[in-house]
Amino acid sequence: MLLCPHCQFENPNQNKFCQQCGNSLIYKSCHQCGTQVGVSTKECQNCGTATGQVWQAIICGRSNLPAVGADELPQKPDIVPESAPIAHSTQAEPIDDPFHSPEIDDMAVVSAIDPESFQTNQTSTTTPPDSQITLSQSNFTTAPEPETSPEIADIPPQSPEFPVPNSQDLIPSQPAGTYLDSQQRYQLLETLPPRKPSDTVAVPVLDCQPLQMSPLKALLAANSASVAKRAEPGENLTDSALAQLCPGIAEPYLALGWEFSHNLPVIHDSWSENEQAVLLLEDFSHWSPLVERWSQPETSTQQILYWLHEMTELWAALEPWGCRQSLLELTNLRVNPDSFSSLASLRLQRLYPEPPDSNLQLIDLGQLWQTIFNQSDRTQFGALLELLQQMYRGEIHTIDELRSRLETFPLELQPALAEITTQTRLQFSNPDQPSLDLGEVLTQPMPVQMYRLEDAGITDVGLQRAHNEDFFSIWTQINKLETSFGRTFQTKGLYILCDGMGGHDSGEVASQLAAETLKEFFQTNWENQLPSSDTIREGVLLSNKAIFEINQKESRSGSGRMGTTLVTVLVQDTQVAVAHVGDSRLYRLIKGQTLEKITTDHEVGQREIKRGVDPETAYSRPDAYQLTQAVGPRDSNFLKPDVLFLELCEDTLLILASDGLTDNNLLETHWQTCLEPLLQPQADLEQGVAKLIELGNKHNGHDNITAIVIRAQVGASRF
Repeated sequence: MLLCPHCQFENPNQNKFCQQCGNSLIYKSCHQCGTQVGVSTKECQNCGTATGQVWQAIICGRSNLPAVGADELPQKPDIVPESAPIAHSTQAEPIDDPFHSPEIDDMAVVSAIDPESFQTNQTSTTTPPDSQITLSQSNFTTAPEPETSPEIADIPPQSPEFPVPNSQDLIPSQPAGTYLDSQQRYQLLETLPPRKPSDTVAVPVLDCQPLQMSPLKALLAANSASVAKRAEPGENLTDSALAQLCPGIAEPYLALGWEFSHNLPVIHDSWSENEQAVLLLEDFSHWSPLVERWSQPETSTQQILYWLHEMTELWAALEPWGCRQSLLELTNLRVNPDSFSSLASLRLQRLYPEPPDSNLQLIDLGQLWQTIFNQSDRTQFGALLELLQQMYRGEIHTIDELRSRLETFPLELQPALAEITTQTRLQFSNPDQPSLDLGEVLTQPMPVQMYRLEDAGITDVGLQRAHNEDFFSIWTQINKLETSFGRTFQTKGLYILCDGMGGHDSGEVASQLAAETLKEFFQTNWENQLPSSDTIREGVLLSNKAIFEINQKESRSGSGRMGTTLVTVLVQDTQVAVAHVGDSRLYRLIKGQTLEKITTDHEVGQREIKRGVDPETAYSRPDAYQLTQAVGPRDSNFLKPDVLFLELCEDTLLILASDGLTDNNLLETHWQTCLEPLLQPQADLEQGVAKLIELGNKHNGHDNITAIVIRAQVGASRF
């Protein structure tokens, strides 16, 4: 079936025009100049912009495969099963999709595969430069990059001029322009050289059927039910199906894809053919090399520190799979060239197995960091220089030691405090204290303290739902302290909002269970200062465990598995901690400023934007609003809550909201009329929140609506 890129309607393979919207299924418009080009054409004939879908093919001889998968790789099917229609949904609940069966959790499918099968317009928006061919032998050497990569149409099939000693022992070469697979879907963009059965080769291929589901995903859809019947109790059914359909070289990608979705390419297709295994991955060869991005003056020290953290976590995750060599290949480390507006994630083009008997240690990672610094001409200083020296000397032995050291100097890399504009005051010196320079006094931040903390929360079933699956909880402690110097308050507040999902009556069970579990956790694990990020994550994971165990005990599957979003705010005087999972949000409104969204939704559209896809394309996918994380459906190993910390320096509103209120940018559109007046101390918060609920029902109403508004009034400290 052909999926129309305009309306997502599924058409028979022979159709030239969509039966629903009438758009062409043969031609499309070049996004650069508007010229009509073939849907499978690599480049626009008018402006040369890349218009085709390019994948990176990793080709591995069967003799080089792990024993577990050497003889079990799926063969390329002669007939691709037709998939069920893809249903579009903008709701928070998991949606129906061609991989979803009642036995399989659809959120897991989205994360584990990334499902280009949902892609409505599988075209590249940038011209991928010529990709190199990499031979993964024992020393992982890299072949020279070719100077040009001519168009496929200009290359007549011919035998490449490679030296072929002992040619009887080699796998024959394939010229550019021929097909990698017997179904003639994936066309080689570069010549595939003759190679030993033990070699691994990377080469770019053009997808000549970009509107069709990949055979791997069609197999997954066809085999998911049979896998579910054979699964053991508690076994992750989606991962089981994937592991059976593409074992061997695909296994580490599948195992790590959920936690490191921003760092690893996703699998598009995989098969075994002609005594070799083939894995098709996202192609990031056109992204900037890490060294190049590292050396640019606009790259902040905070960004560099972020990369060091990412490489540390990847080093630990890749060790059990014997793939740490992936981080030591400089050409393998890429960064999105268009991501200067925020911290950019490191992206590995592929995974490299470690050479035999390599015995890699953290000193090797330290040498990599030193090499990057040397090549980028960035200055090393302070704690970072000391850390690199200690790693080079082999004085840091464990990942935990390295993590601990990295956590000790993020503040050192921040801009100097004097550079930050703050409210100041002039003080007369106390004869009992050392006097300060006038300049020192003027650049010191004025201490602030909490004078008033108010809150209100309301939940509503909405206009179309039969029952309310949202749940919120507010728990506060406010102690007044009054002395001769005046009155102050010691405040503590816990605010939790959950939006449940998962079959009849299950959503409200999940949301309430998550909120109550988290509240009980913090009531016993929160004393005189804000909990650490690790402690906060521990509380969220405990809520996840409570729901997950019920799902397992009751043998719930697919859309019947309970789950919930979660956003929680912890307030300790003027310090704030935030944790969230899913698409329930936290906003902040500071007096005199515009509304700011603090959290980023855990959904497919946002994930694609972080990968460098433009927002319009990312949200044109039919699964754009499908959650990539939720509390409860999966084991805690697959949950990664976001945690961040804020400080209250001015009068502030914090708004927790479920998607019934935030859909269609409702708060971003109406904050000046509905939220800004609530900053006034005399404004009634209860009435204000009630008006927010009315606003949600008026403009949305399709879902439950819940809002919590926190008003914090702060001022200069008297002490």
